[in-house]
Formats: sequence, C-alpha cells, structure tokens
Amino acid sequence: MDERMSGRPEALSAASVPPSKALDPAAFYSLYLGGLAFSDRQRRVRSTAILILSGRLGLRPGEIQHLHEGWIDWDRGVIRIPKRDPCACNLCYETARHRQRAGDGRQVLDILAESTWTPPGGERTAPFGWSQRLTAVLATLCDVEGYLGLSAEAMARLINRSAHQAEGLDYDSIDIQSLRATAAAFFADAGFSARRIAGLLGEDVDTAGAFARREGGDAREQLFAQFTESTVADPGAAYALLAEPEPFDHEPFDPRTYDADWLAQSSGRATPTRSATHGR
Repeated sequence: MDERMSGRPEALSAASVPPSKALDPAAFYSLYLGGLAFSDRQRRVRSTAILILSGRLGLRPGEIQHLHEGWIDWDRGVIRIPKRDPCACNLCYETARHRQRAGDGRQVLDILAESTWTPPGGERTAPFGWSQRLTAVLATLCDVEGYLGLSAEAMARLINRSAHQAEGLDYDSIDIQSLRATAAAFFADAGFSARRIAGLLGEDVDTAGAFARREGGDAREQLFAQFTESTVADPGAAYALLAEPEPFDHEPFDPRTYDADWLAQSSGRATPTRSATHGR
C-alpha cells in the first residue's frame, strides 16, 4: 500500500486534545522506545519524528507532513510554522493537478503558488534548540526524507505499531490526539499559562486551559527555564528523553552530535522558503 499522502491531512487532527488522553513521561518514554523497535531504519526515522514532533511539540499530522527545512531556523533553534506555504508535496501537487484538469485555467505551479497550504493551527513558533534529541530528529528527518510525505492514516499506523512494540501501554488508546495531549501536558508541566500553551499548540485558550489547570510536575521550574533562558537546566529524570543526549540502541542518529556548536554551524543550512516544485 502506498503510504504517501492522500486525502485531507487534517482529518485526524480535528478532534480536541483532552487531558485524559495525555501520556505521562514514563509512558511516552516507553512509546518512543517502541518506535525504535522497527528493523528498518527509515521506519525508525519516521516513527521518532512523528512521536517527538507531535508528542513533545504538539504538531498536527498536516503540519508534520508539510514541515520542511525552510521552516527551520537552526540558528535560533525554532520551527516557524508559516501562515501560508506554497507547498509542492505529493498531496498539494496532486490537488493542483486535479484543479488544472477540472478547468482551473492556471499552470500547476501557479496553482501551487497562489492556492497555498494553510496550517489549521495558524502561524506559530515551536522551540526545539534546547534539546539535542529534538534537534537530531529534525536534522535527520530533513537529511533522510526532505519532508515526511506520509498520509495521516500511515502516521496513525506507525503510532499504533510503535505502541504495540512498547512495554506496558494500552496501545488501543494511543493516537495522534493522545500525542498532542501529551505535548500540552508537557508544556503545562513547564509552567506555561493557558494562553502560552494555546499559542504553542495552535489551539483555543479554553482547550489549553484544561492543561494549564494541572499541577506542575517536579520538572516545572527547570523546564520553564529551558524554554525561557539561554542556559540549559537539568529537568530531572522525568524528562530525560529530551534532556539527556545519550543515544538509545537502534536510534537512527546520535543526539550528542547535535549540540549548540552544531546549531551554530548549521545556521545557513536552509533558505527561509522553498520554490514550488514537485518534491517527490
């Protein structure tokens, strides 16, 4: 079965992100290890990207699908999700071709440039440079895939399979909503307000408020420092997955490589935007 993009990428991201679906740090850690249990390196690259980008940064399937290096500011260590993007991924390219065949009257590249993809959560910024593992996930994804042109359904299958391969998880309850809820809980544990969580996730303040009312975890002050200060604090054992760069067995990268020096040297890796050309 072709797992490249088909259908609307937002289909699996329309539901809310209730706090009850959030995984605690130990469960998310186990899920990540489940994503490393694939024998094929490409599937490990894809699973780690989906799990980390959704479960720690709160990205939607469509945002993960369309993410490319032009969104990434390596120097500042942030992903800039644009308000509009002249995307030429498989889904957008085929949609443009369909419009042309239906009598649109424009060239395919003109349709791509003028009828751009828009993220459902709106324009926003997601910080990643504080974690070497987050940086490694993004750098490896860009180097290996260019962009992750999987359908939302294919992403769901990778999440489900990772959960099956993990220890001690109720795999039937884990999906993209539980990952985004996990990201919201992570931000709440960092001590962010409802408005700040809403901005990071691209959600409404009421949805984010349900997470902000949680009591902060043991790592609250340290995580908050990591997101707001230039110095790196120790967030404790609860969030060792992101705080500790030691590689796991079968991890498709070595997080220790992706330190502050690597980020500084990579500031010119990508231009701010990419041209509307067929990516695959």
